[in-house]
Amino acid sequence: MKLIFKFVALLLCIICGASIVLYFDASTSSGPDLQQSISIEKCEHKLEIGTCAFCDPKLIESLGFCHGHGVPEAFCTRCNSDLIVAFQHLNDWCKEHKLPESQCQLCKSKKQPNKKTSKIGLKLFANTTFRSQSKPNQDCKNQDALIRFIDSKIMKKSGIKTSKLAQSMDQNIVSCNAQIKYNQNKLAHITPRAKGVLTTISKDIGDSVLQGEVLAKIHSNEFSIAKSEYFQALTLVKLWEQNHQSELALQQDGATSSREVLQTKTKLVESQIIVEKSLQKLRNLGLNSDQIKHLKASSKSDSKLSILSPFNGHISKRHAVTGEMVTTSKSLFTVVDTSKMWAFLDILPSDLTKVNIGQNVEVKIPELSPLLFSGVISWIDSAISESSRTLKAKVELSNQNQMLKSGMFGTANIIINNNINSLLVHKSSVQWDGCCNVIFIKNSPQSFITKKVTLKPSGVNKDYYLAQGDIKTNDEVATTGSFLLKTELMKDNIGAGCCEADSGK
Repeated sequence: MKLIFKFVALLLCIICGASIVLYFDASTSSGPDLQQSISIEKCEHKLEIGTCAFCDPKLIESLGFCHGHGVPEAFCTRCNSDLIVAFQHLNDWCKEHKLPESQCQLCKSKKQPNKKTSKIGLKLFANTTFRSQSKPNQDCKNQDALIRFIDSKIMKKSGIKTSKLAQSMDQNIVSCNAQIKYNQNKLAHITPRAKGVLTTISKDIGDSVLQGEVLAKIHSNEFSIAKSEYFQALTLVKLWEQNHQSELALQQDGATSSREVLQTKTKLVESQIIVEKSLQKLRNLGLNSDQIKHLKASSKSDSKLSILSPFNGHISKRHAVTGEMVTTSKSLFTVVDTSKMWAFLDILPSDLTKVNIGQNVEVKIPELSPLLFSGVISWIDSAISESSRTLKAKVELSNQNQMLKSGMFGTANIIINNNINSLLVHKSSVQWDGCCNVIFIKNSPQSFITKKVTLKPSGVNKDYYLAQGDIKTNDEVATTGSFLLKTELMKDNIGAGCCEADSGK
């Protein structure tokens, strides 16, 4: 009985393609207890069969290109961590930077590539051109080939569907990584202009502040002395103005000489210079014009120096404690305006020639998806980073909804140009005739004309190509069932079909 059961299990393994492990309990009289364990078959590169581009290079074309990391999706370990084991198996792995050695631009490895990685690894596909990127062959005779259905009923039954070509509103883009930072022009570390004792704290962390609003006050002897010097200088100016006016009146009556008038004028100018010096000391201590006017009007001699906010924003950090001694080298608050943030882009060296100041950028943060943040490149670094081997660029982003936070990571699309002069063609419409990418334009209710096209990936519509060739807007192109038309086009190679195909030029 056991032999018969084993034979049946073996047949099931062959038919289903699964691994069945049998366990028998010899001590039971009612028969064996069957348990099965079905394991997923893996290829020699330790990947699930059907998912390994090392075994099936056709996957490179079908999965497309990872613009964010500059490699085919089929080999992008940063997007698909399951691929790591395959590269490690091929001895194509940089442990230091956790990338395939054939992709790692962060270090210049001195290791000689072994035979495995040089033949099987990503280097094998480094210069591979995707079939969709192939330019039309000038010697191809399928251009304008006419495919006619013998009977219009056959065409209807074939299930061929068409759609009209539309002008692309697409964008040619460069993708890169981005990091959000505070706008450095609206970030201030608030320090007192004079040493003293912190007596009052008016704002706490997280509080919103307005430009010129008092954040804290300190008792400062330096400020008290500066105020006294200013009041003294004002008094001297007033005194010498009166003396000078008196001397001018006496000179008109002939009771004094011009020498005396000149002396009082000199003293008046000297006292005015002292006023300017004392005013400059007050400005150096952080007083603005309004505060100085108020000080002059009140003539109060208290020693409390107010610390003001330089712009609208909020308190992001606080280091101040009431009663402590503060100095000009210690920051008490950090004030930041987050209505605008900076995004720093990491541009790959291969894209340097495409990127310029003034280009529009769209930034996407995974945690904030589907929100997009738009800005313009305002600065591009003049040196490539030695650590990341990328070029930095800066974009200012509006953050009125306060969703962007400093330190966030995301991706950016730099728009190279808009409204590319191409037509949108669905990927299902494009067929490969052996040397060219072709589409089939409807010519009559029962015929199609073959057109060679040059294709580019669409930056907006992932299911479409940007197509150029002898095609125009509103041409009806075959979508569903276009493979049948390709079969008719190539029937000389595979046998006669249900249509007639006339060679074009």
